[in-house]
This record gives sequence, C-alpha cells and structure tokens, in this order.
Amino acid sequence: MDGEPGSRFGARFRVAEETSVAEGRGRVLFAYDEELGRSVVLKRTDPAEARALAGLTHPHIVTVHDVLTVGAGSWAGTWLVLERMPNGSLSERTFTPREAARIGAQIADALAALHRKGLVHCDVKPANIVMDAEGTAKLTDFDAVWRIGGVETISPDRPISYTPDYAGPELVGGRPAAASDVFSLGATVYALVAGHPPRPWAHDGGSGAAARRADGGRSGAASHEADGGGSVDDARIVGRAAHHGVVEMAADVGPLRPVLAAMLRAEPERRPAAAGARDALRDVADPPPLWRKARDTAVRGWRALVARRWPVPAGAVAALALAGSATVWLTGSPATTAPLPLSASPPASLSLPPPVSSPASPPVTQPVTRSGSPPASSPSSGSEARIVASKGARTTYGRSCRENCAFVEFLATGLKPGTEYHFQPYTSNWGAFNPGADLSADENGEQHSDDRFPCNATGQQVWIVAEAPDGHRIVSNKVTWTAG
Repeated sequence: MDGEPGSRFGARFRVAEETSVAEGRGRVLFAYDEELGRSVVLKRTDPAEARALAGLTHPHIVTVHDVLTVGAGSWAGTWLVLERMPNGSLSERTFTPREAARIGAQIADALAALHRKGLVHCDVKPANIVMDAEGTAKLTDFDAVWRIGGVETISPDRPISYTPDYAGPELVGGRPAAASDVFSLGATVYALVAGHPPRPWAHDGGSGAAARRADGGRSGAASHEADGGGSVDDARIVGRAAHHGVVEMAADVGPLRPVLAAMLRAEPERRPAAAGARDALRDVADPPPLWRKARDTAVRGWRALVARRWPVPAGAVAALALAGSATVWLTGSPATTAPLPLSASPPASLSLPPPVSSPASPPVTQPVTRSGSPPASSPSSGSEARIVASKGARTTYGRSCRENCAFVEFLATGLKPGTEYHFQPYTSNWGAFNPGADLSADENGEQHSDDRFPCNATGQQVWIVAEAPDGHRIVSNKVTWTAG
C-alpha cells in the first residue's frame, strides 16, 4: 500500500515511514533517496508554498532539495523534498536560558531574511523548529506564510493559520505583520525554558476560566458547560484573551526576561525587529565582556544627552567612543580610570555651549517639503533622529487603492548619512500594510518620500517606523487618516 514502509515513491525514493499532518494540510513521508544516498522528508503541498520555499536559502531554514510534480494516482500533487533533521522538533523540550537564547537568535536571523522578502511565517512555535545533528536550529512548516501588504496567504484558498498560545494580538485579529513573528518567537523562547508558553491559561490545560481571570473578564463568560465539566467556549475565550495580548512570564528565565518582555509587547510597533531581537538574544547566549557593555552604555548615554541638550557635532561623541576603543586595542584591556558619570552637566573639558531649548513637535498636518531642509519645527542637523509623517498627494494606485487613497509622506532627519534604513508604514487596524522600502539617508542624514506608500485607511492612525541596520527603531508621529 502507498505510504507504507518499504513502498516506492517514484524511481528514487523508498518510504521509511509516514506521519500525519494537522488539519489535513498535507501528507508527510520520511523516505530514503537511493540515488543520492540520504534521508529526506517528502511533503505534499501546493505550488504556492513550493515557490515560496524554493526561493529561501538560509542556514536556519530547512533546505528544499527538490520540488516534484506527480501527475496521477494516489501520489498526485506537488511534493517538496526536504532535508531530514535527525533531532526532530523542539516540541516538549526544555533548555537553559542561554541555550534557548542561542536557538532564538538563529531563528530570528531566519525570520529577518523572510521579512526582507516580504513574507511572514505566522506560526512560529517549538513544533515548527527542528534541529540537525550538530544542534543547529532551523525553521520549518511554511504552510501559513503570509505576504506582507497582501490580503491572503501565499495559498489563496487557505485561511490565516496560527497557534493562539504563541500568536500576537494583531495576528489573532487577522492582521499579520513582521512583528507578529517576533512576538511568536518571544513566546517560543520562553516556552523552551519554562516548558509552556507565556500565557496564564497554559498552566491550566487551556482553561477558559484562567483566560477570563487573566483578561479581567473582557473575554466574556462561557455560555454553557460541556460534558465532563469543561467549557465548550474555552477555545473562543482563550482566543479573545490572546487577541488582547495577555502575557504572563511566571517562570525564571534569567537574563532573557528583558529581551522577551520587549518581544512580547502587545503593540507591534513597540517590539524590536527580527534583526534587533537576534542581536539581543545573541548577547544573552554569548554575553559580551563587562567592560564593553559598560562602554556601550556610556556612549549611548552621552549620545542621547548631547543630542537632547547640547547641539554639538556627533563626531565629538564618536571621539569619546574611539578613545575608549583605542585604549583597549593598544593595551589589551579597558582603561582603569573610572567611567564618566552620566550627570546632567557635561564635563568642563568638552567646553560645550549652554543648553538650547528643544524644538516643538510639528503638528501632524504640517506638510513635508522636498527642499532638502526640514520644516521650521523639525530638528536641525546633529539632533536626535526623528520622522515627521503626513498625508500626501492623492492617488488611485491601480485597483488596489481607489477610495480616499493618498500617499503617506514622510521626512526623516538626524539619520546616519549614507546608512540604509528600512521604512515600514503601519496603521492602527491593519498593522504593516505594505512591504516597506529600504532607503539610504543622504549626506545630511535625511530621507524624504512622497510616492511609495499608498494608503486608504480612513479613520485609522497611520505612522512610519524606520529600522537601522543595528535594529534600532525610529517611530514617527501618528496621523489620523481623513477622507478626501
């Protein structure tokens, strides 16, 4: 019988065993490729998933060896030939905080690559992370992949699929975004340490009562009880609590706590990007030397202080950092002098001018000009980075944006000249509604755009988030999108 151990799949493969796939989304066979002499996984899928996966090459994404099309018989369909991971998935496995951070950093790197292609995985969880013989973690199961800015999964007839215990509020609400994968990864890393996701009801077998208590009653009461005392509404109540972003980290996760707290924020725009999460998790897995952490903290503090109070060139601050780095490079150890305190007054040796008052924030209706200079109320060169967003020129932008449609216009200032940033538009209801754009700051540290992001989110708030190569994010003002 087809699928039984020892049966044949085409001319190359001998079936080793078969496993079922949840929700009937496919068929999975463990097989041996007799032509190339290796164990593989054969997964029946659809052409859309096959195309999406075939275009992904990353050390932390399961490798697609081949795509097969079988035209007739019980094997008919599209099949992926995937590498087989001998250590299986991470489901029901636990690790130390540093081990979990290492795994999380690897998967965050894979997600960053996925997001650069405009795709969201939507179902990151321990069961969808597998490990090879060397202990390298890889992301798998791309059935639910969503195209950023689209209105459907990569398979048009397939609904959004996610696991509520690991899903961010916007994903549960039907608005997948790149930040959704960051939330799910944060929940996954927590589960790899604690043994369960960071949900109050995870301790109670998925109980709706626990979800209602954690959600302050907002999830509603169960309408009636099922046989055996369990609520038939438990799944609905748990889903509503997940939609409200209910999170509980009761387990001791050590140095992971601040990183996971940021990744599990209810507001998508307040979470780090996948690249930022990767770097933070790497620092937990392999902590940098204490002297380097102290130096970086001091430099960040001085940058913020100088940008806020004394408008001096950024090079003066960079010189302080370079001086510290040179001491370490020449001597092999950090300077033995005590670090400068981050006080409200600058050291006399800097000879900085008196503080100046901060410019007022511009109103959201203020237009952005193309002159190369910021509006009068925008920060001047050398100030802290900021973005001013506004509603720009009207557009029809083809069939995708016809009613009350206009471009989101923005001017970013105070950026690092020549550096490429990823600019991502958001709305309060839809989340990330466009793949965004990678744009470089000019020689003045500015970037202006008025024709990239069409939007018709009438009644919603719209804003721009810029992500630097190091994962740092700059959030613009929020514009209420009006009709007309």
